[in-house]
Amino acid sequence: MFNLGDKIRYPLEFTIVEKIAEGGMGEVYEAIIHGPEGFEKRAALKFVRSGLIRSDESEMTSEERTVLQSEFLLRLVNEAKLVSNLIHTHIVQIYFLGTLERTGDFPEGFIAMEYVNGVNLRSFLDRHLFDNIFVPLDLGIYIASRVARALEYAHTRRDKENQPLGIVHRDVSPTNILLSTEGVVKLSDFGIARALFFRTTPHEYMVGKRRYMAPEQHDNVEVDFRADIFSLGLVLYEILTNRLPVREDGKTVPPSHFRKETPPEVDRIVLRAIATEKDQRYGDTGAFASDLEHAIYDKGYGPTFVTLAKYLHKVFPQIEDEAPRVGGEEKTVVFRTDGTRFLDT
Repeated sequence: MFNLGDKIRYPLEFTIVEKIAEGGMGEVYEAIIHGPEGFEKRAALKFVRSGLIRSDESEMTSEERTVLQSEFLLRLVNEAKLVSNLIHTHIVQIYFLGTLERTGDFPEGFIAMEYVNGVNLRSFLDRHLFDNIFVPLDLGIYIASRVARALEYAHTRRDKENQPLGIVHRDVSPTNILLSTEGVVKLSDFGIARALFFRTTPHEYMVGKRRYMAPEQHDNVEVDFRADIFSLGLVLYEILTNRLPVREDGKTVPPSHFRKETPPEVDRIVLRAIATEKDQRYGDTGAFASDLEHAIYDKGYGPTFVTLAKYLHKVFPQIEDEAPRVGGEEKTVVFRTDGTRFLDT
């Protein structure tokens, strides 16, 4: 019999199967978690290097660098703890976090997370661009609506004292949106961008995929949920048109300019989400999601995960053999506020 509060310690063993992605801040691997009696569970392991990543670290003493690495790992742990309880159909589940010592190197933090068999949205969009075709309108809106519901869930989480946790993704982009072979849309990498933000010098750097950043992120200030709405709005614009927005005469050109069959309602939704002034965007992510859903389900029927799965298998006939491609070619980047590149992840 166990009593409440009793702790059970049991070691875990991993077998690395394949490298999925690699960047300046670490690697992502497909792995197998092993348990007793032949138990196995597929997982993704994301290793986040805490080594030399700041341009001024070469001028630091060994002790100063050690302190800096320790601070970063602590930030990573704290962020993982904050988002580990985000249990939602459309969010990649975090299992646990650990550290690994490598000979002659600084310790690396690693996050064991849900493995998603499929492709990321970047690969999905690139295939359509290569074939010179559009993503089906209702299916593109469906994908964005699932991400919006994931963000709504995260944005509204509260602690045990019923205080808002203030969770913001900060790096919503096609490489962090995964499409499983079963047609389930998953948002990944909660907490990583914020940990990177604190890894750099305050007030001098900003973190994210620059093309998808909200304007206020470029000012390197603390942002709220509306930054995620802006980023998702840009992603939706790209899904619908195979391009990012352009501005003419100080105004953003609506998606219908590039894709004539785009309904006025969808134009309004997208333009509201990507408004330059954050006060002009949606006041909550749930309202954004509801408008997207209304746009595709107002007749009582529309796409489902089954629809998406069938379409994925059509576009990617070998999708069962595809890795999830977390990260892909597009990297999260730390920029100096003067626009120069500082760190790839």
